[in-house]
Amino acid sequence: MYADIPFWFSLVLMLGGLAVLAWSSDVFVDGSAAVARALGISPFIIGMVIIGFGTSAPELCVSTMSGFSGHANLSLGNAYGSNIFNTLAVVGVATCISPLVPGEGGEPAFSPYILSRDIPLMTALSLSIMFFGVNWKHPKWPGAIRRREAWMWIVAFVAYTLLMFWQETHPIG
Repeated sequence: MYADIPFWFSLVLMLGGLAVLAWSSDVFVDGSAAVARALGISPFIIGMVIIGFGTSAPELCVSTMSGFSGHANLSLGNAYGSNIFNTLAVVGVATCISPLVPGEGGEPAFSPYILSRDIPLMTALSLSIMFFGVNWKHPKWPGAIRRREAWMWIVAFVAYTLLMFWQETHPIG
């Protein structure tokens, strides 16, 4: 389908798409911050839930479509690639632009739960993909991830989201 489109037009479409993406990202962030302020919700929650879901929705679509087309292994590569890029490049670039340091009024640079809740859970769930995906009887053979594990991760996501909302809206102390 796209082989018939001239290269120059493909380039224009790509650059136009990037421009729209940059503009819509700015609008999305501003709107999300306004919602957080209006509801009195921590910007961290808005970032984790609203922005996190909004930016991951295209990945979910790609992974779903790859699963339906018989290329489920693309889903795993998509998820890991995105997590690695988000963890290293996105956090790195964003922090170069605006370092995560405590505010002038003494407010923390980020949620105190990042070290005690988020990083350990992210690490454990990432390792669980490896644990379930390795063929432990024959490690050199391909592994498999079944629906049972997939449902476990979906339940973990829902439970984590509820825990995060609770902890962020009912701080200790």
